[in-house]
Amino acid sequence: MHLTGKQVLIVGASGKTGSILAERLAGTGAELYAAARYSDPSRHDELQELGVQKIDYDAKQDNPALLPEADLVILQVWAACEHTGPNSRNAIRRLNCRRAGRIVERYASEAIL
Repeated sequence: MHLTGKQVLIVGASGKTGSILAERLAGTGAELYAAARYSDPSRHDELQELGVQKIDYDAKQDNPALLPEADLVILQVWAACEHTGPNSRNAIRRLNCRRAGRIVERYASEAIL
């Protein structure tokens, strides 16, 4: 797939895999958006230097309607299973299924996911 002129959104772009994807896709001619919580400010700075457009977005609480239009959406949001505690299974399910599902629904008719 040629990305020149395409709008590409990476949700979860400040994580390990998401940031590597953003770095690799920078310079492809795509209009690249990187949505994340950015708990580590250095991740934002690194991506901004590559010309990636930062979007502050928390998949746990923000509305997917706030995200920009996109031709290609890459989801890199998930919760690890090593969380412990009585409510951890529900919290993981909410993020991995429901929250990610809301993003998929947002782009179902307009983007490749």
